[in-house]
Amino acid sequence: FFNKDPVQSNLGIERVWPDEQRLFFDEMAASRDAWDVSFCCGSCSILRRQAIDAIGGIPTVSITEDLLTTPAMLNKGYKTRYLNERLSMGLAAENLRGYFIQRSRWCRGGIQTLFVRNGPIRGPGLDLFQRLMFIPLSWLIQYVVRFSILIVPPIYLWTGVAPLYFTSISDIIYYQLPVLLAYFFLMLWITPTRYLPIVSNAVGAFSTFRLLPTVIATLIRPFGTPFKVTPKGSAAEQNEFDAYTFACIATLIALTALGVIINLVPEWSPIVKGEFSIVAMFWAAANIVVLVIAALICFEKARPAVDSFSIGEPAQARFAGRSLPGRLVSLSLDSGIVEFRQDLPIGIGEEVLVEAAGFPLLPSRVETIDQQREGHISVRFKHSLDPAAHDRLIVKLYTGDYSHDIPRLDTPAIVGGLWKRAFGRVTQNP
Repeated sequence: FFNKDPVQSNLGIERVWPDEQRLFFDEMAASRDAWDVSFCCGSCSILRRQAIDAIGGIPTVSITEDLLTTPAMLNKGYKTRYLNERLSMGLAAENLRGYFIQRSRWCRGGIQTLFVRNGPIRGPGLDLFQRLMFIPLSWLIQYVVRFSILIVPPIYLWTGVAPLYFTSISDIIYYQLPVLLAYFFLMLWITPTRYLPIVSNAVGAFSTFRLLPTVIATLIRPFGTPFKVTPKGSAAEQNEFDAYTFACIATLIALTALGVIINLVPEWSPIVKGEFSIVAMFWAAANIVVLVIAALICFEKARPAVDSFSIGEPAQARFAGRSLPGRLVSLSLDSGIVEFRQDLPIGIGEEVLVEAAGFPLLPSRVETIDQQREGHISVRFKHSLDPAAHDRLIVKLYTGDYSHDIPRLDTPAIVGGLWKRAFGRVTQNP
């Protein structure tokens, strides 16, 4: 995706944390292909016309017709393949509203496949492994599990009812802790650039409060909800606030934190001190950290409808017969930012010609001039191109080396970004 998704942007770590779907497209989809159970996911796909005719056309009984098309083709003996190569660029959900419309559709559509003829339960021609791999276990289980993980500590701390009353602390250490650590280390091993336990769990917790009701509602009434396309081009024109999700998160944080506090005072404690108390305290502390990070996602930062690509290449600005060297910081199809190491003898609204190797000449008008740091001046400009130059710029930006991919996870930078987002002032990245 050439734009930053709302999770990256709202957490203020868009430069150091990959978009949420990279885990699926880079790791999971390729793994499914190795087991011959890859599935069509979105519009960037090619379908053989003969296969479409064989299944009677694209099935529309589910609102995720792309997903349902795959088991329908497997029913007829066709194979599906995932090409793990980037040949196209798309637009991720640009704000939280679009994010939840998209995820709710995926969730509802995935669960609907359980109830249709070509799905994993009723579909003829599927072997047992294929049926198992197309059961939407992720949608059915993950949000129930995440919600349970979040509510167990406050329930125990307020009532004294232990979730594992028959389990001693030694059992937890010897049996459950190794399983948990094995899961974390396995994920870090197989996908080291797409997974970080605290942040990944925070994103999952954030989605739980919206998508768990969707899971329950779809199991009760699978059909009847109309298809809603993910809104594109709307971006986040101003700061927004997801009050519902934040209220759910804040309530859980308060209940968990107060539960810890009252159990620190013997006269207030509703539980009898036992072995699980120690586990509950660590569990509660981890949940609070995860929920605080999840709460930050609820505060939506304003973003332009078209995100800029980070460029970072030498450039020149020509104006009034002069040429001033600088650095092209970022560029989009209609605007950009150039940084200079000295004062710029030009004012807002004046004409300037921006030139950089490999790019078309950019006849521009100065929009803003900002002092970024000592000795550096940042100039935001808006350019106007003829159709031929505009096409050249599209090719340069969207088929070049200017993707937002994160080649590796910089954990200190991620922690620093979250800290600044929570306690400091975060400026909008170009």
